[in-house]
Amino acid sequence: MKVFTGAVCLLSLFATSLCTIPSYIKICQRNDEKLAECIISSVTNLRERLKTGIPELNVPAMEPLHIDRITFAKRESGLSTNLTNLKVSGVSDFEIIKIVPTLTKKGHTFRIEARVPKLHVVGDYEVNTNILQLKLDGKGPFTADLNDYHFECIMKGRRIEKNERTYLEFPLMQCNSVISKASVYLHNLFGGNKVLEEATNQAISENSDALFQDIWPEISDAVRAEFTDIANKITLSFSYDELFP
Repeated sequence: MKVFTGAVCLLSLFATSLCTIPSYIKICQRNDEKLAECIISSVTNLRERLKTGIPELNVPAMEPLHIDRITFAKRESGLSTNLTNLKVSGVSDFEIIKIVPTLTKKGHTFRIEARVPKLHVVGDYEVNTNILQLKLDGKGPFTADLNDYHFECIMKGRRIEKNERTYLEFPLMQCNSVISKASVYLHNLFGGNKVLEEATNQAISENSDALFQDIWPEISDAVRAEFTDIANKITLSFSYDELFP
């Protein structure tokens, strides 16, 4: 999703300082005049390994991306529900459009623009609310598809002192995103009444784009938290001097 690329992009910069640099990481020099191009190339080369994870760098598998729970307070659309056991597929098919790294003595900033052609989400839902002038009542599995997912993120690293050593830590990533088209299907609505289930899901599908724009902040927060955690697992495993000699 929109934040995963930020965490991944750090790996190519860190490669210059690991004691034993894995052969699958393309090394990028900090003073390279084409540093942004090098980072994009390095991250692209890592895509296949990112699907199953990189244990030695504490990077979990991205296929699928797991999110335990997302809770929605009542929104403008009327939606109030819980989503659990989410699995997001297609994350590793990202395409990096642009990266602007800014490395200074005070900290490092990475501006990232990327897109994902398609994301497929499965999980469980529980809902008892009014939405789109419909009364929704049920719980069970759901599926969702997001097409042409475009996003821009900013990661701002700050130096912290820990055990008399300096480390680079990232606050929660800041991102903006646009989804071209979205669809969702809720199974087992109304206790398994197929007639009501089909009719309700049809109504939801006809308004799914507006619905996703309304609920996206909660989804975005969950994903940003996941990948900020990934970034910090990497940066806090090595001192700043080790990562950026």
